[in-house]
Amino acid sequence: MSVKGIELVNAEGESIHAGPDQNAECYWAARGAGPGFFGVVTRYQLQLQPLPPVMRMSTATYRLEDADLVTEWLPEVVRTLPPQVELNCFVASAPPEAQKASDNRPQKLFIVSAVAFADTQADALRWLKPIADAPVATDRRLDLNQEASFASLDKLTDQLYRENRRYAADSFTSNASPKEILSRLHDSILAAPSAESFTLLSLPSPPPPNAPALPDMAFSMSGSAFVAIHSLWQDPAQNAANEQWVRQTSKLLDPNQGKLLRRRNGPDDGTRPRPALVRVRQLAALAAAQEKVRPAGRLLQLPGTELSGLRFAIDYL
Repeated sequence: MSVKGIELVNAEGESIHAGPDQNAECYWAARGAGPGFFGVVTRYQLQLQPLPPVMRMSTATYRLEDADLVTEWLPEVVRTLPPQVELNCFVASAPPEAQKASDNRPQKLFIVSAVAFADTQADALRWLKPIADAPVATDRRLDLNQEASFASLDKLTDQLYRENRRYAADSFTSNASPKEILSRLHDSILAAPSAESFTLLSLPSPPPPNAPALPDMAFSMSGSAFVAIHSLWQDPAQNAANEQWVRQTSKLLDPNQGKLLRRRNGPDDGTRPRPALVRVRQLAALAAAQEKVRPAGRLLQLPGTELSGLRFAIDYL
């Protein structure tokens, strides 16, 4: 894991360091507690990684109407990719110049993006070859083996995460197939009140058989897919419509998919079920750490997780 230590401000207003040998419960919780963390992190100490000598990117762009064909193909691709390839899919509006004047609403695209972080050009080209074999469909566009850098990737990211926007977002891990995930979200994606809204579907490669086990930390659960739903808009008058769209779209994904626990990010009114990324054992340890670290009444307690008759509070700053 890259996080080797943190600086945080605790509920007493003190700035403290946390690492494996100092304030270890804070360090343990910082890696995965999310909104259940009991402090404000002001600095991370990270383990740097060597810059890969070669970065290449291939993308396959489709109309959303052809996404079923692509999502049936994706699990096979994921199984063949090494961990050095990052595979992400996006559902987003086509750029304005690609929109048709006859369209009543923005045309949506399904974009498959694979980035290889390799030691050699030969490795990168070999790893990205499955994208060249992406399913053939009407208006499919392939951009293969493009040179990439972190700067160029940031520039592409900025096209989605735009500046000077209002944001609402929710995210999940799931063991459902890409096809099932997209079929659940399809109609709601088309009904998004903002054309700038988008959905991310990240499909990590399975770890190799000899991969070391993850260290003990609050984060303990993940799935075969990560899904993030984003709404972006500018007019404050559209706040309610966009926030409601994110809530309703999130409900279309089973909050217990992949046997994840439920976490609510607001009052216990049932409007925002969220899967927590912690198992029962980690959740119990997180509750114990909270009791040890936080002074009574200094952090807001909201309804938490109930499972097998046990209730653990989830605290929010």
